[in-house]
Amino acid sequence: MNMIYKPKQEKWGIEFGYDDAYQLDKLLKGELKYKKSISKLSEKNYNQYINIAFKKQEVIELNKKTILIINGEIRNSGNFIKWANKIKNFSYFYFYTDKSSYSKLDKSDRDFLENIAHGFCFSEEDPNYQESLRKVNHQSNMLQWLKFKHSLKKWRDEWKEMKVRTILRMRTDIAFLNPYLLEYQIKKGFLNIINKGQMIARSDLIFAFDIEDAHLLEEFYDSIFSFYLNEEWINYPYIPLNPDLIIRANGSIRIEWNNFPSKYIGINPTKTQFFEKIAFSYNEMLNDFNKHSFLENDDSKRRLSLFGNLSSVRNQSDKLFSSEKIFAHYLLSKGIISLPHNDLFSGKIIREKNKEIKLAINVLFILIKKIIKNLKIYRVFNFLKRF
Repeated sequence: MNMIYKPKQEKWGIEFGYDDAYQLDKLLKGELKYKKSISKLSEKNYNQYINIAFKKQEVIELNKKTILIINGEIRNSGNFIKWANKIKNFSYFYFYTDKSSYSKLDKSDRDFLENIAHGFCFSEEDPNYQESLRKVNHQSNMLQWLKFKHSLKKWRDEWKEMKVRTILRMRTDIAFLNPYLLEYQIKKGFLNIINKGQMIARSDLIFAFDIEDAHLLEEFYDSIFSFYLNEEWINYPYIPLNPDLIIRANGSIRIEWNNFPSKYIGINPTKTQFFEKIAFSYNEMLNDFNKHSFLENDDSKRRLSLFGNLSSVRNQSDKLFSSEKIFAHYLLSKGIISLPHNDLFSGKIIREKNKEIKLAINVLFILIKKIIKNLKIYRVFNFLKRF
């Protein structure tokens, strides 16, 4: 008997996912058109925000209430630098990146980032990172979490001494739909939104959390290998979770991409159906959570006998590390309340074209123009030959 129900075919897309990945074959009529319009609007709002004339403001550094950490490649650097120039007076910037990718940025961009940074580290120059890298084989999507672990380990105590409670982990290639609202919350340190044990998130792309939870988030990387890629989890990837946390995570993290007993959620529900079914099965799930949450390290056969076959909104192999899915499960299994960001983090991910590709396109465009010009001259010449 199969333990996990698998759909025949899944078509997922992110190109116009200003806030979420979406299942193409299950979109209602007009939904894709709406997503495209919001993605276009986010680019417009973001470009207006970063290009508007900068107003000089006197901001005392001690008033800064947010740490902003970039752990990974600095993408879409031109627009990000314009954004950072507007935010630098309200936030402390820390960068943990690869020298190999960073060196490809223009020197003026590198000079600017190093000037605004309160902390800067290259993974190639961190012996602890290099030691971790050698211990096990890594999928490429694991490296962001290795960098995140070592950035928290390196600077956590420094941040506590600065008495800044809110940490914003982000990537640099999002064209924010509501950039002024995000600026406001960064200024305020996400006041009354972020507390110990409570965060807001747009999956694993960008999330804000309390510094008291930094140690728990630092440990996520190690749990990937010790727990989620452990054979017992792969054989039966489910333990009871608190249904309150699941429901509250709607619109925040990808908890619905995890596997759940089909007796709770049915077979391969949509995202909307998933949360409705969790609410419908709330009492039974809460009872199972209170009785069996200790089964975390129990063998897979016993868990199968207790909870039965599994299903999910999105079928992904548990033999590989699926970052968004596993990050969501880890947070809820540790009792973290992950709340929706209410469009603070919404915005299209800007795919910056490779410089070599841009150059090739420009060269091709010039050649086409020359060909067209020569064709026109040739036609004129042939026309004149008739006389």
